[in-house]
Amino acid sequence: MDRTTFLKIYFPNGSFHALRYTPSTTVSDLIRIVLKGRLSPYELFYHLSFAIRVTYVGKDQQIRLPSSNTNHIVNKWLHSNMTMEKVQALYGSAEELKFELRVRYFPQSIDAFAHDKATFGFFYEQLRIDYMHFKCDHVSMNDAIELGSLEIRKLFKDLNSSALDKKVNMDYLEKELGLRKFFSQTLLDSQKPRVLRKYIKACLKKYEGLAEEECVKRFCFLLKEVWNWEQEIFTCNLGAEWAVPISLVLGPSDGISYRTQNTTKLTKMTPFETILTISTTKISSNDRGLIKLTIAGSSEVLTFSFPSLSEAHDVAILIDGYCMLVNSNTHSLWRSNMDDQQSSTAAAAKGPMSSAFLTPHSSDFAYYHRSNGVDDDDDDNDSNGDYADVLSSEYQI
Repeated sequence: MDRTTFLKIYFPNGSFHALRYTPSTTVSDLIRIVLKGRLSPYELFYHLSFAIRVTYVGKDQQIRLPSSNTNHIVNKWLHSNMTMEKVQALYGSAEELKFELRVRYFPQSIDAFAHDKATFGFFYEQLRIDYMHFKCDHVSMNDAIELGSLEIRKLFKDLNSSALDKKVNMDYLEKELGLRKFFSQTLLDSQKPRVLRKYIKACLKKYEGLAEEECVKRFCFLLKEVWNWEQEIFTCNLGAEWAVPISLVLGPSDGISYRTQNTTKLTKMTPFETILTISTTKISSNDRGLIKLTIAGSSEVLTFSFPSLSEAHDVAILIDGYCMLVNSNTHSLWRSNMDDQQSSTAAAAKGPMSSAFLTPHSSDFAYYHRSNGVDDDDDDNDSNGDYADVLSSEYQI
């Protein structure tokens, strides 16, 4: 097989799912095939919560920071309707990009999320890994011990208080699994082992009898108090001409919100459900990018300006993804004037064609997989990383 038609989609735990693609394969095609192959044979209720993020890694697969003389990207989110042809035109060859499947779009409550156990399990593992990699050194000692103890309780759900008093069980946790799996090295270095054991035992006893799913929910709620993992924040200006500098805050509870400089008060402008159209344009005079949102029941258009059109596109992708989630459909509300210009140019040269950036229909890739029963797994390279059973992991002490 031609290696250029083969792709690895990575999971938060480092494993991956291998599949084939064509130039017309869309990002939503990739997500659908991976979810069916690794999480559930049926369509997940929150399948629209998933997105793919790409990072330039080069041919040696090492993540690199962008330099001033390259167009290399770090952590760029892809629109679900983007084709692989367009992805590679914008960001480079697929063999030099790392594709990551992640939960990006959240419902308004954890309780609602928990009804889709496969998606919720995937999200929890993603959140736990992100916390251990990036946030565990930035929370208080009490919160860190409680978060780690909740993970221990989830894994050892049948562990009772009397078992905790046995030295052999704590030794097992420390030596066989390693406390570093649950706590940051900074925390472990800052506390004497005897003192840390005491704290962990007290916290585990506090959550004795807590069901596995409730442990996960409690972990999410507690972490959200110190790190709001469902919010994404962007710096931009409110308006086009008489622009006001703001922090634009997007999330399931906040919808489209903002805060001005030197204030912590958040002002909600509109929920995602009321958005009718999303458009992005480039200001030719200074290369800045604009997002314009038309809102149901309002004659005013919400306008935000960004330092570049690329940044405006990034935010448009996020807003459009949330609109798809809350409306429970894959119809995109976003149009870019760049697409219209490219489509018009191509139409003049070659006749009618769809947008160069977004495709309003599924590609022939999905039909190929349905009609030919293709098995995307590459037995030699596909690492085990199923997430459907994350909420039912069971260990014994």
